[in-house]
Amino acid sequence: MPRVTVIIPTYNRRRMLPEAIDGALAQTFQDFELIVVDDESTDGTVKMLEDRYGGDSRVRVIEKPHSGGPAPGRQLGLEQAQGDIIASLDSDDWWDPGYLESVVRVFDSNPGIDYVLSNYRTVGDPRHDGTPTFDNPYWRLPDTVEALAHGAWVIPSASCVRASAARNVGFDSGAVLGEDTDLVWRLLLAGHRLVGNPELFVNYRVHTGVDGDITQMVDVSAEEKAACNLALLDRYAKQAGPTVKRRRREMHRLAARRLVAESRWIEARPHLWRWWRLKLGSLTALRWWVLSFFKGGEAERKPKALDARGT
Repeated sequence: MPRVTVIIPTYNRRRMLPEAIDGALAQTFQDFELIVVDDESTDGTVKMLEDRYGGDSRVRVIEKPHSGGPAPGRQLGLEQAQGDIIASLDSDDWWDPGYLESVVRVFDSNPGIDYVLSNYRTVGDPRHDGTPTFDNPYWRLPDTVEALAHGAWVIPSASCVRASAARNVGFDSGAVLGEDTDLVWRLLLAGHRLVGNPELFVNYRVHTGVDGDITQMVDVSAEEKAACNLALLDRYAKQAGPTVKRRRREMHRLAARRLVAESRWIEARPHLWRWWRLKLGSLTALRWWVLSFFKGGEAERKPKALDARGT
């Protein structure tokens, strides 16, 4: 059995995917299998995989019906994995050769931990100069639920988790986005431990997805990502203690004020409702919530719930 299983979910990334796979196959640590889960690509991805990697016993391709997001692919890969450690890799990112060796070393040195988040650099975005993320003064290791509640984040390509822990909680296959952070929420709440690996081997690519060969699996805005993070707060705050509950209330208040200032009353309504419910006695929240039915069109009986699944 391999020590590590690398899982790459992909959709219409025929041009970028080989860079991700080749980077994985070139690792100095070679005791691994690589599973590519294709989300019914229409650009010839599967044929490219057969032509280029069909003779490599380390590479396994799984085809699945289209779902529109990476979460079901991650879960399917987890179910098929044979390794003790699950290494996630997005199909538009890549690793430098020492990545898996550095991660396995961290796991071997810390038998009580279940998740290793490694340092990474952002490429393809002029706003970033290649500075390692761990050196960003605004970045915080998501090793507690309080850190997650205050905006700490993970990226799949820098994330490795023990297979036993991942199977204990599983990926939310219904999530449209944020399934990686959702997994960390549930791992931490279940008592699993996360540590950081400062070694820099991960390249996180930012791109527009305009080229047909370079489509995003999920095309989301910063606002949608923020909404997803707030939905995770709603989902887990009751299990996470008073600090997270206060953060949840504050985030709904800030979201409501921003949307009201932009006259987006219907969108503000569920945030106003939660702001009032979470802080009984807030006359501003109650007044604005009532006003939203007049400013925002026809009244609804109950505010629509936010959901990381996009429903």
